[in-house]
Amino acid sequence: MKFGRPDSGYLRWRWKPDGCELPAFNPGQFLALVHGKSLAFIGDSIGRNQMQSLMCLLSRPTSGPPTSSRAPKPTQTPPPPPPSTTSTSTPGPLLGRPRRPLRLPHLLRRPLVLPSYHPNNNTATPISVNDAYRLAFRTAFSSLNEGRFKGMAFLRTYSPAHFEGGAWNDGGDCVRIRPFRDNETRLEGYELEMYMIQLEEFRAAERVGRRRGVRFRLLDVTGPMLLRPDGHPGRYGHPKNVTKYNDCVHWCLPGPVDVWNGFLLHMLKMDNGRGGRIRV
Repeated sequence: MKFGRPDSGYLRWRWKPDGCELPAFNPGQFLALVHGKSLAFIGDSIGRNQMQSLMCLLSRPTSGPPTSSRAPKPTQTPPPPPPSTTSTSTPGPLLGRPRRPLRLPHLLRRPLVLPSYHPNNNTATPISVNDAYRLAFRTAFSSLNEGRFKGMAFLRTYSPAHFEGGAWNDGGDCVRIRPFRDNETRLEGYELEMYMIQLEEFRAAERVGRRRGVRFRLLDVTGPMLLRPDGHPGRYGHPKNVTKYNDCVHWCLPGPVDVWNGFLLHMLKMDNGRGGRIRV
């Protein structure tokens, strides 16, 4: 392991749906489905985490039996994207810089007083974290539904963190070496609130999208990832001589995050034949 993680058991667990099997990721199938299209991962470093996983998965052989039964070695540097497919990662803050003014009043439940419009007023109407989170999704979805986009947009749902013994900035760590069982944990508190906000805004956008030719798909990773406290870098996400917080938010590569792209491939196969630009 790059930074000395002593165990590799987390590589040997694989998510399995009830009553069926999720096929192993097939690079050839994925490349055939996205050939000539654009694929964008829009968001924060968790979105980049998924993109890096995809790049690693696409670097594997497309056919033939495995040459070793041992777990693959983690990699930190993904290979370049395949030809005839454009892949990009867009940081979330850039979404707040539209080319045309956003018509925000109909999105807000109460007025916001912006200092840029009132130079003598240095205060803005307070807005809760939940309201801001909701408005971010509503604005992004509205821009897709109101523009010329006619492709497929995936919402990847909330990826739970697994800090124990403290918060992220108060000594919290993730030292478990096996997944939770179904009855050992549950989504609650602010994480449940964030997840429900995503679902509510997605469903509203999906209804509008059906009338306007925009296909919305829900890439729901929250439940499967809630059970994987063993899949984070933790204290091994950086060199020993570097003082940083334990990383119980991002995911090891390879690791549980790879199943997100298994879900993505399966959903693309289900929509095969409809064409259009694909955005994640």
